Amino acid sequence: MTTEQINQGIKLLCDTSKKVQQYYEDDQAIVNALNRVPKEELKQCIDYYKNRKGVIIDLRKELIQNLYNNKTYTVEDLYSLIEKHKQGKENQFQAYTKLFSIFYPPITFYGHNPEREFVSQFIDQLITNLGLTDEVKVTKYDFQGPRQQGSDRFWVAIYNKAQDNQSSSLQIFIEFHKGKVNYGIYKHSEKRYIKPRQQVEANEFSYKDLLNYFATEKQMIINDVPDYSNATKIHLNGSRLYKMSHGSFKAKKYRPIIEAFKGNNWICIYKTTGKGQAEHFKNELKKGDYVYITLGSNELIGIAKIISNEYGYVPEDIVDDDGWLYREIELIKPPVKKNPKALKDTRSHFPSGNTTLAEIKTNDLEEANTIFFKPYFNTEFVMSDNSTIEKDVIKASQNQILYGPPGTGKTYFLKEQLFDKYTLKEESISKEKYFEEVITNLTWWQVITLALIENGKSKVSDILDNRWVATKASLSESKNVRATIWGTLQMHTIEESTSVNYKQRQAPLIFDKTQDKSWELLEVELKEQAPEIYKIKDEVDNFQVNAAKSIKHYDFVTFHQSFSYEDFIEGIKPIFPENDEEASDLGYTIEDGVFKRLCLRAKNDPENRYAIFIDEINRGNVSAIFGELITLIETDKRSGAKNEMSIKLPYSKKEFSVPSNMDIYGTMNTADRSVEALDTALRRRFEFVEKMPDYKVIDQEEVDGVKLSKVLKVINKRIELLIDRDHTIGHSYFVGVDTPEKLTNAFNNKIIPLLQEYFYGDYGKIGLVLGNGFVKEKDNRKLKFSTFKYEGKEDFITPTYKLITVDESTILGAVAQLLETNES
Repeated sequence: MTTEQINQGIKLLCDTSKKVQQYYEDDQAIVNALNRVPKEELKQCIDYYKNRKGVIIDLRKELIQNLYNNKTYTVEDLYSLIEKHKQGKENQFQAYTKLFSIFYPPITFYGHNPEREFVSQFIDQLITNLGLTDEVKVTKYDFQGPRQQGSDRFWVAIYNKAQDNQSSSLQIFIEFHKGKVNYGIYKHSEKRYIKPRQQVEANEFSYKDLLNYFATEKQMIINDVPDYSNATKIHLNGSRLYKMSHGSFKAKKYRPIIEAFKGNNWICIYKTTGKGQAEHFKNELKKGDYVYITLGSNELIGIAKIISNEYGYVPEDIVDDDGWLYREIELIKPPVKKNPKALKDTRSHFPSGNTTLAEIKTNDLEEANTIFFKPYFNTEFVMSDNSTIEKDVIKASQNQILYGPPGTGKTYFLKEQLFDKYTLKEESISKEKYFEEVITNLTWWQVITLALIENGKSKVSDILDNRWVATKASLSESKNVRATIWGTLQMHTIEESTSVNYKQRQAPLIFDKTQDKSWELLEVELKEQAPEIYKIKDEVDNFQVNAAKSIKHYDFVTFHQSFSYEDFIEGIKPIFPENDEEASDLGYTIEDGVFKRLCLRAKNDPENRYAIFIDEINRGNVSAIFGELITLIETDKRSGAKNEMSIKLPYSKKEFSVPSNMDIYGTMNTADRSVEALDTALRRRFEFVEKMPDYKVIDQEEVDGVKLSKVLKVINKRIELLIDRDHTIGHSYFVGVDTPEKLTNAFNNKIIPLLQEYFYGDYGKIGLVLGNGFVKEKDNRKLKFSTFKYEGKEDFITPTYKLITVDESTILGAVAQLLETNES
């Protein structure tokens, strides 16, 4: 191909991707495209679907036949057609969220052949020019998408031929999306670009630049071969292990179906598979469970981990039937030997066993490791039985309280030593993970705003389907998201609105409801009141790895007397119903507290550890704040542990358990008078780590030759004698003190006020600790009372004491007197 032919082809792909994007954003655009499909292409579609069946296929057949018979469609006609075929088959439509995902075939099946032909020639030339002939294989998907549900992008992956598929490999990745060309070196299993992604417009594209970009890294692709040198040990830690057979597709003619399953990272089962296997597939498989995938006894595909808790329906265009179910997986281990025919064991959990889905039980695992997993996968599974689960969870889960006197660095230790442990650096974060993390920290009005920026004027149902709102809903576990959306829209409606009667509005005021009951975003108001929304959207849409950024897998809270169960676990808040005329009728919605929100994140991300840090844990009413969770936080009661427990929460009425990857840390000031309020039940559920004054930290701190570690030791010995060791003073009061001015400040503003609290204003005892430089005796002998008669009034004429105000000119002398003692 010449440079001119390449540039023309790139322009064709970019222009087509712009059109497809319009189909996603504008229903009328896809209607116009359908009404323009040439009759010869419609006839080819009719022939393609003639012997195929399924609910979506039947819908498409009707559409294509009517178009062929010169019917002109409207947007309303398409929605009516969907409703007609959807009755009683609603589950089959759950993955088809856009009109394009259902109605793309007449447009793409034959209308995009020029694009496909160009890409095939273009990739062949690229492989040749890079010197990768016979070294690589190619996976590519056009605007029909890998799942045959339509796609707004056309992409190609080139990867080492030794790899099973693009999902497990390092790849040369090229994509056409929204009128632009994107390319880079991509690691699918880690969801990140090894070399920064390039993005150019069609008129800026240079084949020479693309070739140079990949040429410098092609050796990475050549070297990317599976490593079978070391046996892998997989700890189940409470997850289950299954055999998953795709035996129905083992014939060669079904190979494209298997390749589609691989490319989409699916395991699949037919909905009527007997002996409870289909129901188990739908209801019992959990995110984090493991499967080995086999084509009957003919071929091993690999070991995988399930990464979704929901199942879906396989599009009929892939399997020619509407009854196949899938679960999403991540392939983690290819086989070292693909053909298991030598294993003549017909038990259900081996490849030759006559089952589709079979669990490998604890008592079978050792034998399965010996005769199957080790020789065929170079892998050993460690099935955590109850005792092992308990041991692993107790080792992994932390319930820990740091306790000690004030100033001993308890909170400092959390921030300096532990926060990083629960922080994920952005270079290892996928775009999807970043998106979820951003939404976690957004309010409802913010995600609704972002949805309206993307959707334009929308009904509440459309807002509910938008990615921002849908993800927020999944993280919040709200039982009535629709009501939350209505309440939020009303609360942030402009004052001038004539269609919303809600009175108690809150800034920003950026929404309004139109006469057709749709909601619109007033962008002029948004840009004035909350312009940061655009930055949030831009950072998500144009996600770039940045080592300076990080994602926190923790929250930090401080308990206090008004901190409640509702703040920590869940509570209710008022909302107004969606009917404006009834806006005066108060309603309520459930709102998750900080700990529950974090637990939900941890549950959905079992590969990472999460932590809640509770400062001043003893200052809150711990029994009331933790409530019934006081039992669930025990390490052996966590989800997946030996004595796993869950409870039904009082407000949401939903089952809840604390995940095993959630750690709980607290700090407790032993000098605080509320320490006795710490619940005994909480005490036995935490490991207590004492943090006492560490004189080594300030060993080098001096002011004009006065060693501050010595000063602090003297003070603490006296306090311990007068009260107890729990009321000593921490080393942090002297950290960074290197001048008389700083030393004066430490005593006047920190140490003396603390001692006043310790001794309840008894300045005599403060004098015993600090000496004559800080406290002096008041001579009361010259004081005369009134003539009022009171027996023994002379007895009141006893010495009292008062503080001496020190400054930077007197502080060193005062400290010298403090040290005057015969104590060793």
